[in-house]
Amino acid sequence: MRTRQVTGLVLAAITVVVLVVGLLDPMEGGLAMLAGGILILVTWIVSRVPVPALEIAAWGAAVLLGLVTVAAAALLALSGETGPGRGLPWWLWALLIGYEVAVAVTVAGGIWNLVRHVRILGKRAAT
Repeated sequence: MRTRQVTGLVLAAITVVVLVVGLLDPMEGGLAMLAGGILILVTWIVSRVPVPALEIAAWGAAVLLGLVTVAAAALLALSGETGPGRGLPWWLWALLIGYEVAVAVTVAGGIWNLVRHVRILGKRAAT
């Protein structure tokens, strides 16, 4: 059982690092968020430590906002409404900020999950 917990701790730490990469932007960071979601699931399967609801909800919001932001930016670029010398519309900035906030909350949930793993290992070591 201790091996599962140690493996879960290592996976939780890797997950936090991958989720931090998600702060880059919705394009590259969005791919990191998808990989982070897979790691969240694998960590839970391996360790059976409950994943904080905060992390799951924020991850879903980040992925959704990232997809909407990338799609909206692509449509704007194809329509010719953006480009050199032209600014981004306010609503696209709002989507970008929403994405960044959701990723930051997901990272906070990942850190919380990491702390849960450490506490569980500490309790097992004390007994």
